[in-house]
Amino acid sequence: EVAGAKTTTTTPPPHPRNPMLSAMMPGKVAQCRHLGRHSFYERFRPKPSYFPSYSSSTHLFAENHDPVPLAPWKGAGFKNSNPDFEYSVTKPDLSTIPMTKNLDNIDKITRMQRIKWPEFSWFSKIGDPSSRIYVTFAQDVSRIGYDDDGRIWSLVCPQRAILLPFGIGCAFVEVTVTGVRGWVDEENKSCCADVSVEGNVWIEAKAGNPVVEALRGLFRKIDPIGEFPFNKANAVKVYAHQVGNPHQVEWPMVNGTSPHIFQPIGKRHFDEAYSVYNLEVEVGKRIKNKTSPLCDRFDELLLDLFNEQSGGILLEGQRVSWNVWPLAPEGVDTKEWEGHADKWFHSMNVKHEYPDGVSIKEREISFFDGEEFTKDFDSKMVLFKIKDFFKDAKEIVDAEGAAELKRNPFVTYVTEFLGEKTPLLDHILKRDTK
Repeated sequence: EVAGAKTTTTTPPPHPRNPMLSAMMPGKVAQCRHLGRHSFYERFRPKPSYFPSYSSSTHLFAENHDPVPLAPWKGAGFKNSNPDFEYSVTKPDLSTIPMTKNLDNIDKITRMQRIKWPEFSWFSKIGDPSSRIYVTFAQDVSRIGYDDDGRIWSLVCPQRAILLPFGIGCAFVEVTVTGVRGWVDEENKSCCADVSVEGNVWIEAKAGNPVVEALRGLFRKIDPIGEFPFNKANAVKVYAHQVGNPHQVEWPMVNGTSPHIFQPIGKRHFDEAYSVYNLEVEVGKRIKNKTSPLCDRFDELLLDLFNEQSGGILLEGQRVSWNVWPLAPEGVDTKEWEGHADKWFHSMNVKHEYPDGVSIKEREISFFDGEEFTKDFDSKMVLFKIKDFFKDAKEIVDAEGAAELKRNPFVTYVTEFLGEKTPLLDHILKRDTK
């Protein structure tokens, strides 16, 4: 399959992960199992019929805007200002360049490359190569911002939405850049940067979700000044560092595709993209930055639930690799740049869909062959974690807060009835099995 070519969606062949097939086509399922369908090598064997259509209707953009005229390229003046910045036998040494924050120098950004395809990958089981999974994060959100000499001043990274279990809400993850330095060479379609990031996770709270509203109402009563993660400002933060070196917070973005990923055909964009760069980071510990002990305990719960649903992208020790495929350089409208991230966050958060109307569910996590990744959901374990949080909460808050937790109908339902069999439920189950 050639990237960019017109394709049609085909029905995938029978697969033993689909439980309905066991009843409908037992012979086929047995045959697949006999052939070792889940073996390591079988997982990585290309099967084009699984690849979805990558037509324009599935390209998800942050917003449409008219291109800004591009000023003349002055040449890679910044890269050439120091021989240590060049690609040579070793990686360029950018250590003499100060790290800057994304919002500190927006007025200096005159050019950008919009990242149309941020292709992420990690192991759903840390250390198991056969468990490698892939997903395209939100498109046209990430950007490289630089000036006419090629100095990078900003690197915006994308977001991803994950639906949490038991209707708790929709969690967002963002690879938030905390510092960047580097250069772009348009003439050679080349780039090098050092980046520092942290993972941020928070729950949406603007779509009228009754569970989220119940939690917010409860927390306002028992911990009114708590910084609970119902917005990005109060997100759960996770430390990230250079692979194998927890003391090195800066790590490189370099030319080419990641040497650690064998990308599915549908995740390669050589015929469409302007260039390609790659990054890899190791996830560290959760940052305990909340003044409220109850907030800190809830952060722990949210991160556990998020990792449970996402395939463990923010588990400590996880190595996340991704290729970024940008479009050709464009000029920058400073006002548009400033409002870019806010527009994107608002659209996904409120509508639970990408701004072109396509549901977030259409950007599912998949294995190499395109088969959707489905987490082996342990409902009993998830319920235990949720109930254990409320048990701990009663010991963390003061006497008045503990009394509110005891009489709150939402807490009562979660701790005593959610996931439990009741006489009415037993009656229904017995009736339905007759």
